[in-house]
Amino acid sequence: MINKIEDAAISQAHTNGYDDYTHLGYDCPCPYDLESKEALYWHMGFNDAVSDELSSSWDDHE
Repeated sequence: MINKIEDAAISQAHTNGYDDYTHLGYDCPCPYDLESKEALYWHMGFNDAVSDELSSSWDDHE
């Protein structure tokens, strides 16, 4: 699950026109802690309801 989220976040970052390092925080406008799941959700464009659902899945795998 974690890898799928990260892959999708990176893909979305590329779609948004950011460079390859966006997911690592370089030149990234993301308003969240760069290591947080919220940052990944932000790049994927998730709304709060989806984030809440994924958050419980994320917590199960930490």
